[in-house]
Amino acid sequence: MAGTEGIPGKNELLGAESTGFTAHCPNCRRETVWVKARISHGWHLLLIVVTGGLWTVSWLALLIGKVMRPWRCEVCGWHKPEFRNKIPEPED
Repeated sequence: MAGTEGIPGKNELLGAESTGFTAHCPNCRRETVWVKARISHGWHLLLIVVTGGLWTVSWLALLIGKVMRPWRCEVCGWHKPEFRNKIPEPED
């Protein structure tokens, strides 16, 4: 996909879960694919154990953020898609 070349693991991460939609990304300034935000719960659980529970606050903040902003731009990770009406092409 456009913009993901050279990013190790980016295309594998999407795999079969690449369901999403196309919208304008104000950060990229173009139409991009938007995918569901993902959180690696395993790493956060490990950090909670290592820090004696202190990391729980950060993990909860990420979970709340995922609920409030569930979609991410596939290219840059921006979280606010803009839905624009496509301008019809002039007929010849």
